[in-house]
Formats: sequence, structure tokens, C-alpha cells
Amino acid sequence: MAATILETIAAYAKERAARDKEKVPEKEMRERALTLPKGTFRFSRALRKKKCLLFVR
Repeated sequence: MAATILETIAAYAKERAARDKEKVPEKEMRERALTLPKGTFRFSRALRKKKCLLFVR
């Protein structure tokens, strides 16, 4: 059975993550992530407003 595009993308992402984990230790990756600027979640908050419409084509 042929894989869907989503399955193909997921498989590639899993392989890439495994390679990246070999390059950078988990502890260092965690430290990097914790030093990133915190998000404001503007997009998520905008979606919760009563008059916000989201059009997906």
C-alpha cells in the first residue's frame, strides 16, 4: 500500500529527529529550548475571540 504524503512527512521527521539527537545531547537540547524567548500565543488568542474567522481552503 502506498504511503500518504502525511505518512511520508512523518517518517522523514522521525528520521531527522533521530539524527539530530545523535548530534546534540538531550540535556543540551533541553537547555537550548528553555533559553528561547517565550511566545505570546497571539495567533491562538486571536482564534478564541468571538469575531475571529478562519478560512481554510
